[in-house]
Amino acid sequence: MIVWLTRAWVSLIVGTVFFASSAQAHSDPETSSNQHTEARTPFPTKDATQYLEALSQEHEIPGLAVAVIRDGQLAYLGLAGTQDGEIPVTDETQFHSASISKLFTATAIMQLVDAGKLDLDQPLGAIFPKFEDKRITIRRLLTHRAGFANRVRARGEIDRVSTDEYLGKVQRKGLSYPPGTKWRYNDADYNILGAVVTKVSGMQFDRYARRFIFEPLGMKKSSFFLPDVLPSYRAAPHRGSSAKLTSRHPYDFNFAPSSGLQISATDLALFLVAHLRKDTVLLNVSSYNLMQQAVSETEIQGIEQGLGWQVLESPDRPKILQHGGSDRGFRALVSIQPANGTGIVILSNGENTPRWEIAAQLQRFLDQ
Repeated sequence: MIVWLTRAWVSLIVGTVFFASSAQAHSDPETSSNQHTEARTPFPTKDATQYLEALSQEHEIPGLAVAVIRDGQLAYLGLAGTQDGEIPVTDETQFHSASISKLFTATAIMQLVDAGKLDLDQPLGAIFPKFEDKRITIRRLLTHRAGFANRVRARGEIDRVSTDEYLGKVQRKGLSYPPGTKWRYNDADYNILGAVVTKVSGMQFDRYARRFIFEPLGMKKSSFFLPDVLPSYRAAPHRGSSAKLTSRHPYDFNFAPSSGLQISATDLALFLVAHLRKDTVLLNVSSYNLMQQAVSETEIQGIEQGLGWQVLESPDRPKILQHGGSDRGFRALVSIQPANGTGIVILSNGENTPRWEIAAQLQRFLDQ
């Protein structure tokens, strides 16, 4: 049963100054002129808090952190429950975000493309010769069309280790289909891309992400390396509909690029703001545009694949870019609507969190 504290929920209206050191300070001139400055009804913080509190009690959600972005700024932060049954969730609590990690890995790859160190259509074999099929390219890895599947399982390797053994296993398992012929969502593509970042940059993937993504955006509660996260900030996983606490954490260093990011809701909001504003502190505007374009169909109705982002396009609504995260004891979801300057972050340490339902209701609050 969820334990409620009278001060567990926090509702904040945060001004532009919050992001002054990151997104606003480095916005590209072409994108900063349209910052959605038209007058709007204030975000209904009281309604959002009441809704989330009631839903969390109904579903017995152990811990929850929600951030809402409006007009390219943080408009609302909701925090509930506990990290581990005792320590309250705060704006510094770091949740296991699972596959949301892939958006950061895609961003790292595009940074190397911007720097002229990678080409999207470059064969993987040019970097790792053991992958001889020239149809396996960086672009196809980004879009889950490279031929791989989840044939190599995580071993729970917490320490920094060489990726050579993992890559060798993936190579020996072979392809599941000819590259470029179909879409198949998997972790292997992004674990390989993380190894590409390490090889091309000369830095371990987690250290690269800290230096070139987290630090430029002022993200202080984010890490791809679990041992770097202090236990006092670490959300613990809860399994099943009864939200039973489990001590086992779903982390493996070789899988960090696909599913290992530990992050707070406020830090994840900073990252979304950068993608909403096309902040050139991270990427060229052209690279943001490439990431946000639908380039491939998927097996999921209504969803197309971008370079990292999953894209929902419909004539009756603005384009939505999203990605979910689901792992043992954790659920996560992020979405942005670039045309409206809005975004949503949902992080939870419980498997019974109805994240899609939460996102839909928060979007309705945003649309008021």
